Amino acid sequence: MRTETDDIAVMTRATPPGGRPTLRSMRLLRWLSRRDQLRAERPGLEWRETTLPPASLRGPDGDGLIIQIKQMTIWSRDYAGGHFAHGDVTTVDRGVERLHENVLMWTMEPDSLVGVLHRSLSHPKADVTVSMFDDGMTLRIEGHGADQWRVHCQPVPMPGPDATWETFPVFDFTLTRLTIETAISELRALSAVLTPPQRHPLP
Repeated sequence: MRTETDDIAVMTRATPPGGRPTLRSMRLLRWLSRRDQLRAERPGLEWRETTLPPASLRGPDGDGLIIQIKQMTIWSRDYAGGHFAHGDVTTVDRGVERLHENVLMWTMEPDSLVGVLHRSLSHPKADVTVSMFDDGMTLRIEGHGADQWRVHCQPVPMPGPDATWETFPVFDFTLTRLTIETAISELRALSAVLTPPQRHPLP
């Protein structure tokens, strides 16, 4: 299991000697603070390391989002509240990948995104908006009516001009029916692990 010492070691490697903390180390500090807050607010909440296949929402040119979960909370007899996962999110804009580490999310978010994508397929001229991740990312999916959808991504709230914390970029990408169906399949596989239908506590 990951320990606080491990977390401090990672933060130390991300901070230049004698220099200001990098965006990476500042994001890790925010994640550690948020995790400790969750532990205080939700007694009995336990985390475990996990290796899950990535789930992506990407257009034919590769632009979009990739979600890689690294930790998730576990079902136990001592806790009956909401559950969380965290890991990395990669944004791909015009072929340029940008890694966002230590992103926190509710475990039901992949399934919620599946529902939004299904609505987009069923109503190809409709616009649908969904918010994801604790950091705050809004995806607006706009149907063009010709098996093509434009996705606009932006952080919420938008950072101010003097912000020193890392956030998601503002960018657009295009989806087709095939890429949406591929995303639905990957997100369903991820959701099946994060939110099993029968939530038996671990022994």
